[in-house]
Order: sequence, then C-alpha cells, then structure tokens
Amino acid sequence: MDYPTPHSADASALGFLYQAQYALLRLWKEQSDDAVVFLETLDDVVLKTNGETILEQLKHSLSEKPDAITVASLNVWKTLKAWIDVLPNLDLPRTWLHLVTVAEISPNSPPKFF
Repeated sequence: MDYPTPHSADASALGFLYQAQYALLRLWKEQSDDAVVFLETLDDVVLKTNGETILEQLKHSLSEKPDAITVASLNVWKTLKAWIDVLPNLDLPRTWLHLVTVAEISPNSPPKFF
C-alpha cells in the first residue's frame, strides 16, 4: 500500500525503530564497559554509565523539514512533563536530561535552560 490509512501505525513503528537504533548506536559509542541502555523505562532511551544516568527524550519526525523548536513547542513541554513525572525515581546530581530532536532550534525563540 502506497499511502497511509487512518489506522496506519507507520509513524509509531518508525519511531520505535529509531529509538532502538539510536540506543544501540549510543551504547556502541560509549567507552565504559559497564554501560547499559534501556528503552521506554524512565524515558525513551536511558543510558547508565560510570554511575550516571542519562535520560534521552527522542523527538523524531517523518517530515522532511519539521517545525523548529521554540519555547512554545509542544514537544518541549511534553518532554518537561515526562521528566517531572519521573523525578522521584532519579538521583538528580547523577542524572543528565537530553532532548534529542531532528528539528532545528529556532533562532527567534530559542529555549534557554539554566
């Protein structure tokens, strides 16, 4: 079939495939022998290495040019909500939070994190 139907799961399936490939590549590039990667636990991809936890929220898109990320982007706020939800399970001084996207950051309204 050449076109998606209203019941198509193409985007979801490709998103999960992207997560798995991203996680394997992330693990491969890790220098530590104790590195472990998890999918869909505390976040889309979770890397534990050298006593630290890295939560990675992946925002993939099938669009050739996805909308740029701004402070008003729904994806930014969904990511913050996902991280807030898992805060009780984190050792914050040993945790890094990464938003990974294929979209550009808007030069007119860039998110600023401190």
